[in-house]
Amino acid sequence: ATHTVASVRDHAREAFIARTNVDQLQALPVYNHMFSDLRQYPRFEYRMQSNDNVPPHINRQWQGQNEAHQEQIALSKLFTGNDAFVVQPRTFAHVDVGGRERAKFFRKPLLPFVENIQPLVVLDTTRSTTFDAGDKHHGMPGTRVSTSYQSRKPRPTMETQATRTQGIQTDYMEREAQTDPYTPEYVCKPGEQPEVLTLATLMHNKGLPAGLAEVEMIERARAKRAWEASLPSLSDGDQWDKRFKMMSEMERHEWLLRENEIEKLQNIRIELLESLLRDNESRRYDTSINRINKQWSQKQIEREDYVKKNRLHYLRAIRSLLLKRQHVETKYEKTDVIRDYTRYESESYAPLTRHGYFPDKLTDKYIVKNRYLDTYQGNRSDSTN
Repeated sequence: ATHTVASVRDHAREAFIARTNVDQLQALPVYNHMFSDLRQYPRFEYRMQSNDNVPPHINRQWQGQNEAHQEQIALSKLFTGNDAFVVQPRTFAHVDVGGRERAKFFRKPLLPFVENIQPLVVLDTTRSTTFDAGDKHHGMPGTRVSTSYQSRKPRPTMETQATRTQGIQTDYMEREAQTDPYTPEYVCKPGEQPEVLTLATLMHNKGLPAGLAEVEMIERARAKRAWEASLPSLSDGDQWDKRFKMMSEMERHEWLLRENEIEKLQNIRIELLESLLRDNESRRYDTSINRINKQWSQKQIEREDYVKKNRLHYLRAIRSLLLKRQHVETKYEKTDVIRDYTRYESESYAPLTRHGYFPDKLTDKYIVKNRYLDTYQGNRSDSTN
């Protein structure tokens, strides 16, 4: 049987799949560990079989290119009628594999894989089909009837690819290509000094684009160059005092500028420090508030749990008392006068108010009634006697 593939890559893939098929695996026992159940000492190992069903005299290389070339020659001779027709060989442009086109040839190595083993039993799938029934069904032409049948073909399995391209990574990163703006070479004429060369210390992201501070620095440099041009010459001895005076004034002016710059920097640092302190204080305050709120919430939860538990205990106690009271039976006993008078704690000696006895009811009988004490005449006669 002949199996035709489309290209060299497909031929290599199919050959690799044929060599690494599951059927080629063979389990060989290891005699030293034949009765071992330990993982580090397996009883057998898998090896690929060395036998090959393809005879050795058959060429394993892909022959599709030669066959396509021969087919093209035959077709050309057929249509042109010229037996001496020669097909020009195909030429390809040079590819810089080790240079700029190197990334096109990056590929992960071939990794071995295991094919999906089909199960022993594959259930048939139920499919529905539609067809025109014509006049056979209820006498209506063109009626579409849906029927179901069991397919006898097993469910096709998905083939696992031998290789898969995941990505390409070059030796250079994008940030290494980001450089400073290009500065061309320059040549100055003798005796000339362009002003732009005095700004060589300014670079991209280091003073450029220029801000207010850079503009002030450029203006001061221009003023100083103009002042240097106005200085008296050293060859004139009469102008030395004037030159010394001008230089002293310029030095004081520069010191004043420097002091102002230092003061500005100190103010900026103080403002930055104050902002950092305020931020730190606000963070500490927020942290304290969050901690207090968290503790308060925890205490509230504990209080609610305690109240809930106490309420539940109270309800249980009330229910238990009600149940006990339901089972209490009232007993009626006959009054025993002798027993009541023999016991001094009985109601005969100490009657109870809840049973209708009020101790203050007959207190009037103990009041002493005397006419000498109750009437005016009695008191008067008593005092006379």
